[in-house]
Amino acid sequence: IEVDIGKKLGCQITDRQSLGILINGEHPFSVWIAQGQDRLDVSGLTGLEKLGFRLFEGVLRIARDTYLENKFHPIVEDFDFQLRLARHLQKRFEASSAYGSVRIVNSADIDVVKQKSPDKVLEITIKQWGLRPCIGSDYDSDEKVQAGARAKAKLIIQGNKRIEWLTDDILFLDGRCRKVEEFKEKEGHLKQALLRIVDNFAGRIANEVLFP
Repeated sequence: IEVDIGKKLGCQITDRQSLGILINGEHPFSVWIAQGQDRLDVSGLTGLEKLGFRLFEGVLRIARDTYLENKFHPIVEDFDFQLRLARHLQKRFEASSAYGSVRIVNSADIDVVKQKSPDKVLEITIKQWGLRPCIGSDYDSDEKVQAGARAKAKLIIQGNKRIEWLTDDILFLDGRCRKVEEFKEKEGHLKQALLRIVDNFAGRIANEVLFP
């Protein structure tokens, strides 16, 4: 599931261009849940009104749960979301043969990037990754969450610093909802969900850049 994928500003790819992939953001794994206490009173409202209130409530009452994050830490401590995303992006662009070379660059090497002068840099800033609440038709059922990631991205021409493509906010959701306990009891569920997010994220971004 993708939200607000981005704005196309005249992307053009010519033969043998080089591409640098820069992933910013050191945000750790996070868990966001829809708070279930003190819900709005929806008695006496029509079905449509209730749905509106529930969606509105969901937006207002999503909060970070650091207690759950600590519980999940042993499962995700070796999962480097930023590095995995960079590698998936690199593979996507290399497979397309659209660029002469594709390399991963980290923030500390930005001066090296300038010296080597890649033609373009795809810069992605990770705002959040982890578990997010599922809010929908089963809102009143037991708390369910899904893997998700939020980021912003832009494709920059290094020579004149012109931005060819950008998105201020992109949200990817796995769409496969489970109870929090299921993710905790079976670590495979969580890692598989995060890998799906990484793969879908990389695929969607690559498609937007390669086929504007």
